[in-house]
Amino acid sequence: MNVRFAHVNVVAADWQLLAGFYVDVFGCVLVPPERRLEGEWLAGATGVPGAAVRGVHLRLPGVGEN
Repeated sequence: MNVRFAHVNVVAADWQLLAGFYVDVFGCVLVPPERRLEGEWLAGATGVPGAAVRGVHLRLPGVGEN
């Protein structure tokens, strides 16, 4: 069986602190650019009026660029 880890979202009040933790402790690599998502489509998808998301993608150690 060929299985791999693909994606997870982690939400925090201070995304920069959380991202720094994953970089420092687990050796993750930041994948620019910083993401800023907002708008009616996001509010509709989350069920949260005025929802806005900011953050970055992180690459796990040992995982290639793709």
